[in-house]
Amino acid sequence: MVLSKRERYIAIGLLAAIGLFAADRIIFTPLLDWSDQLRKDQADIQDQNDTYYRSAHKQGALRKLWTQMVTDGLKPSADDAEAQMNNALLDWSRDAGVALASLSNERKPADKNGFVAILFHVTADGTTNSISKFLWRIETAKIPTRLESMHISSHKEGNDDLQVQMNLSTLCNPPQADKPAPANNPQSVTSSWYEQR
Repeated sequence: MVLSKRERYIAIGLLAAIGLFAADRIIFTPLLDWSDQLRKDQADIQDQNDTYYRSAHKQGALRKLWTQMVTDGLKPSADDAEAQMNNALLDWSRDAGVALASLSNERKPADKNGFVAILFHVTADGTTNSISKFLWRIETAKIPTRLESMHISSHKEGNDDLQVQMNLSTLCNPPQADKPAPANNPQSVTSSWYEQR
């Protein structure tokens, strides 16, 4: 069968289109998919790497924080922790110029790491300036202290005579024979309590 010039061009064009379509399906599309998958895998590996470095940095910071907490005031008994916090609250209130109206505490059961949280209920009276100094002393305390909740109200409308009611907590680390050593994993020890400050 003899094809005319026009039919030959149509046949060549059709074969070229079929060849390009086949090349696209067999070579180019798989290569592009493979390249996309490589980019996704590279992004996933970079994310994992970033997460690892953030975790390592966080663990180092928490280990430093743990060491400072133990050095500066994490007490081995609940009685010592209560006395330390009572004395600190008295010092902070005196330094800030607030009057403690009431101060009481209660112990919480030990958590899974063996730490005991002691909750303090504090009511104090003072001016805006003195209460802000009192709060600053609490937030920058060297001993383990967390402000759980706070409510500020005015004794009389229009006067700078305020009352603050707050719940604070501190930790103690009572010695127990069956408790794992917290210094091996400071992140698990402090993340549930101290990071929420």
